[in-house]
Amino acid sequence: MKYHPIFLISMSAALLLLFMILYGISTGTSQQNFELVNTINNYSSDLLIQANPIRTIIGFDNVFIALYTSVIVFVVVQLRRDNSSANELLYIILACGLMAGALDYLENFHIITMLSSLEYGIALDALEIKEQMVWSMFKWHLSYFAFFLLAFALKPRNLLEKFFCLSLLFIQLPVGVFYYILEGSRAGDILFYARYANLVFGFVIIGVIFYFRSNMQADVITNVAIDATKGASKDGIVKSTLSVSRATHDNGVGLTS
Repeated sequence: MKYHPIFLISMSAALLLLFMILYGISTGTSQQNFELVNTINNYSSDLLIQANPIRTIIGFDNVFIALYTSVIVFVVVQLRRDNSSANELLYIILACGLMAGALDYLENFHIITMLSSLEYGIALDALEIKEQMVWSMFKWHLSYFAFFLLAFALKPRNLLEKFFCLSLLFIQLPVGVFYYILEGSRAGDILFYARYANLVFGFVIIGVIFYFRSNMQADVITNVAIDATKGASKDGIVKSTLSVSRATHDNGVGLTS
């Protein structure tokens, strides 16, 4: 059985993200802690103490970035092939997704660079910690915007797709935006996990949507092929009958005197 690439990549992204979340919980480490402003001493000491799990998480995260960026690329390509949305809308989604992926890589490289600097005794400065948070927020909000626009490009065909589009509009965007507004509070802590839950379930649903869409298209193609075969068979029978009739007529068989 063949599976649509979007299904395979989306499911892989969801499983890898879930693994990273569980790994972070088990080790008491989160990369998100180093995407937020802190005092230089606290930031530096936390980064050094959590050096090994942070390197592990960033390694897996680099793979995850490749996966979720590929999902966005394949979704845009599929929707453009289906001619279901304006090309301009799809290009904006693609641009935002690629920029978010590029910034995500840059963020990981920056954290690794800061960690290596500390290990060599090179002190951090306040500006690079502040810049880390700014670019991290920019990355997240680009991805929020890309998925927000996807709700208008998807053109839902069933109840699951309608629910998914509504969640992109009224759940993933507010949860992501207000996490940073309420960061540090109890509500912010809840939104932190809600945001990652949105991502995990979002990738699963994207995979399921395009799995069923590809199966439906395959069924349509199969039915068209069957109908075409039947039509060709009928045409062949008619042509054969006409040929026999003409041959009979030419040979004088059945002619009245």
